[in-house]
This record gives sequence, structure tokens and C-alpha cells, in this order.
Amino acid sequence: MSLTLTALRWMIALAIFGLAVRIFAAFFGEATAAQVTMATANVAILWGFLAALKRPIKWVAYLALPLCILDVFGAMSGGFAPENAVNMVDAIFSFVAACGLVIWMSEQRKAPVR
Repeated sequence: MSLTLTALRWMIALAIFGLAVRIFAAFFGEATAAQVTMATANVAILWGFLAALKRPIKWVAYLALPLCILDVFGAMSGGFAPENAVNMVDAIFSFVAACGLVIWMSEQRKAPVR
């Protein structure tokens, strides 16, 4: 689980960076209020997942896993371009988090029930 938590922390750091860039761009009219709101929601959702996964709650893991997988495919659909570099780094962290969640879920299934 520590692998997943570390990846989520880095994903939050990237999301905060993206939020700061969007707020800065909004001052110059390059970003809309909806983009800033979505970036804020992204940070809030990731923070919520991090808080819930610190206390290993199984249903949160089942919600976070599809989000991580969709993030990987979403970043890959942007292609290998310089303007997509931050999304690709985020996709790597999402992949690491998804792998950590799958490992944790398989360990939970193999644990003996008494």
C-alpha cells in the first residue's frame, strides 16, 4: 500500500502544479473558470483517495483503480508530445498506483479468514 500512497502523493503534487498553472493562465484569459474548477476538483478527489487509503478502505480502492486506469489511457491518447509531458508523468504515477492497488487487493484476498 505504501507504493500506492507514494504515487498518490506525487499525483497530488502534479495536480496542484496543474491547478497553479490554470489559475495563472486564467489571469491572462487563457483558461476558463470551468478548467480551474475541474483542476480544483481533481486535487480534492485525489486528496480524498489519499486520506481514505491511509486507512485501507477496500471500496475506496475499488473506486481509485478505474480512475488510475482511465488516467493512463487518457494521457496516452494525447500522444508523445512536449505539451503532453506532464500528463505522461501523471500517467506513470497512475500506473504505479494501480499496480500497488492490485497487489494490495490480491494480498487481501489471500489473507486467511478466521
